[in-house]
Order: sequence, then structure tokens, then C-alpha cells
Amino acid sequence: MKRLTNDITAIPVSQVKPDPGQPRENFTGIEELAASIVTDGLNQPITVKITGDDQFTVVTGERRYQAHVLAGLDTVDCIVVESTSMNDLLLAQLRENIARESMLPSEEAAGIARAIQRGHHPHDLAQTLGKSTRYVDELMAIGSLPKNMQAAVDNKTLPKAVALELAKNDPAKAKTLYAKIRNTTGVRQMKANLKAATNAAKGKKTNVDGDPAAKAAGQALDALRRATKKFQHHDTRIATLARTRKAAELTAFVTELRTISNAIEATLTEAQAVVNQ
Repeated sequence: MKRLTNDITAIPVSQVKPDPGQPRENFTGIEELAASIVTDGLNQPITVKITGDDQFTVVTGERRYQAHVLAGLDTVDCIVVESTSMNDLLLAQLRENIARESMLPSEEAAGIARAIQRGHHPHDLAQTLGKSTRYVDELMAIGSLPKNMQAAVDNKTLPKAVALELAKNDPAKAKTLYAKIRNTTGVRQMKANLKAATNAAKGKKTNVDGDPAAKAAGQALDALRRATKKFQHHDTRIATLARTRKAAELTAFVTELRTISNAIEATLTEAQAVVNQ
């Protein structure tokens, strides 16, 4: 964005207007900034473009502009840049706000969506903003979520990692799944609950890590499998009894093994059922 002059110009605040297309909607700390400007002056001028006779629109620095309005100051230090396209204006505003980490995730996502709608490819957009393609892709995913979920990401009640998992579903399904996990605390537990809810919706049964009953049943299952394997190696004794033709003893031993085997199989079935709950 080319400057019309390198000079910093004091322009009457009344002649400067905010940009209605500004991607950032929430400005915090305006009161503190206004007090600082009154006391110490403006450290960095805002940039504006000419939009009419003695009329200007903010390009970057809207928070600083709003602080001047709040403080009731007559003029604001500006750098005037050449008139620019809506696309270039949007990119300049996104670049400034993202660099300052001053935008909410939902605001960044909306700004990214607008830029893409205007023909910017996500990869090129990432380079322009000085971010990775993954960063842009994740913002696009967050922007696909219902508004209440985006608000939850903004206020950090919905962790970004969980939001990205929810975004893999269509909005209606994501909303349903979120309703089932929204009261969960902790990222790990929320992700575990989301996995369980997702599998339940698919008709699958899920083992939840850390569940005492499932863990105990799994341990019992492993022990019984080892026991079954152990009994499978008793064929040597059976062969010995067969060679000595001790029929009565052989019959009793086979019956004993069969009884134990049946008990093991019944217990295996019951334990597996508990694990699958």
C-alpha cells in the first residue's frame, strides 16, 4: 500500500470515519489507550485513505482512532495512503490485526472467509498474512462452526483442538455433539467424551480410557486368555494317558479340562460384554 506522502498529517477527527468493512469487531482497552494518548501522545500514526473532499477512512489503526474519539481529541496523526481496492484494504487490516494478535478467532475466521470469497487462494493468503497454510485452514474450519460454538472458542470455553475435531462434521451434527460435551472440563476429557459421542452416533461402542470397570474387565480378559492358552498345552499329558491305556483316568481328566474350558469361555464372553459397554 503506497503512501501519498511520508509526512505525518494531523487530520481533524471529525473528518475521519471508521471502515465499515473492518474485520475486527471487538476492541478492548480503548479507555486505557485513550488515557495513554492524552498523557503521552500517539506512538504510531494511523493510516487513512481519501474517500472524498476532506474526508478520510481508516485503513489501519482503528483502535487508536476510537481512542481519539473517546478522549475527545481534535486531531489524529495520520499517514495518507493511496486509494486501494476493497481486497487490498481487507488484507492490510487482517495483516495488522493478526500480527498484533488482537482479533478473536471468529473475527479472523470471518476475515479469512471474506478474502477467500473475493478470490484469494488459501495458500497465497497465508503467505500474504505471514502465516502457515495450516493456520488459514484451521481458521476456515472454525468459521464453519455454528455461531455459538465460535463464541465458545472466542471465550476459551471450547478449546481450539476440540473445535477443530467438531468442525470435521456438518454444522448440525457438530452442534449436537457439542451439546453433549460442552459441560466437560479439560481438553483431554472433552476430546475423550467427543470421541465417545461420535462413535455412539455411529452405532459403535467405545471404551473410555481410564474407566475402572472397563480396565478391570480388560485385565480379567487377558488373564483368562492366558489360562486358556495354558490348558491348550495339556495335550502331552493326554497322550501319555492314552499310551498307558488308563481309560478311566483319561476320561476324568478330559472331563475336567472340558469343564474348566467351558467356564473360561463363559467368563470370556461376560468380560468382553463389559469391555464393550
